[in-house]
Amino acid sequence: MAASFIKKCVFFIAGTFILCTHLSALPGFTPSIADVSGEYVYYEDRTFIRKSYIGFLYYDDATYAARYYAPPVSQQPAIDIQLFLTLDPTAPYIKLTGERITGAATADDTDIINYLHDLLYEFNARRIKVGTIPTTVGTTKKTTDDFAQFGGKIICEYNSLVPLFNLERISTHDGAAIFILTTTGRLRSSDDTSFADFIGMLEDHSDTRHRFVHDKNAPRQQYTTADGQRVLLDSQWTQSMDNLWLLGDTAIVSVASVPVSTMSTDIAMALLLRRLIHGGEYSYPDWQHIEMLPQSPQNTVSDTDVQKVCRLVFYQPNSNTKTCTVYVLSPNGAETYSLFTLTVFYTAYESNRTYFDAIVQAYIDLSATQ
Repeated sequence: MAASFIKKCVFFIAGTFILCTHLSALPGFTPSIADVSGEYVYYEDRTFIRKSYIGFLYYDDATYAARYYAPPVSQQPAIDIQLFLTLDPTAPYIKLTGERITGAATADDTDIINYLHDLLYEFNARRIKVGTIPTTVGTTKKTTDDFAQFGGKIICEYNSLVPLFNLERISTHDGAAIFILTTTGRLRSSDDTSFADFIGMLEDHSDTRHRFVHDKNAPRQQYTTADGQRVLLDSQWTQSMDNLWLLGDTAIVSVASVPVSTMSTDIAMALLLRRLIHGGEYSYPDWQHIEMLPQSPQNTVSDTDVQKVCRLVFYQPNSNTKTCTVYVLSPNGAETYSLFTLTVFYTAYESNRTYFDAIVQAYIDLSATQ
């Protein structure tokens, strides 16, 4: 499993983020953060009696997919219906030009197909009305509207970190969540079937394979990389590269300098974080466990410092495991951000939270404090 950690971190270390703004994928509005081919979203739709997920995938400006998935329950088999849609990219609204349906087998499935159509049209129309969504990380925009498919008066919450419609949550007028963002991701290749294979998040987790016992007497060592990032680790860690450390097969720490295009700080930070939050192949971030944390005291430069610390949980269904990842992002130049990443198996993190949080708190980006 350490090898998969390394692969993920090397992707962030070596990869160049293509940060484009003010482009539009869906018709009729211009998002602050452009959608990228392969991005997708999944929501839990609580208007159904059984657990149900609704997903949308962006291939390109003329090609999309929509999917309904309900896991098997009692004597009922799973329901898996997917629509492959082509749109007129020149139209100022959603105008379907073609459709292919897979998975539909009963008359009831027709209602689900019509429901997916309705959501596609309605979400896009309402997103057009919303206008600009703030790009400041941690800030959302709420609107109140009538939505027949959700029973009347509802509250929609929008977030620029969410692809496609930027929709994070729909709640009833009394605050009950009925349509909740579950995960986001991006397909990495034509062979990546993460969107079509999504079947929900792991709720009950008992991982006995990845345990860690902290040796409180292990001596600590300070490491400073060539680009001025400093980490403090004990002797239980092994340095694999100048900017990468392993705690056996339990955890990994890495630091990197990430190039970005010239743009406002808010947009650059939001776009970097959006890309980092996205799942990779068969790794799904759990949006119900994403937290923006206070920045490390050592890294606080001034009131205008924009360093962000984000903690989230990823679910890997192929291995039936969960990992906890903490990102620390801070600008260290006109077109560069420093990125600290800690990834730990969830069970090990939960039983040693103070230990791993202290590693995050001890990280210092010297280039940002000069």
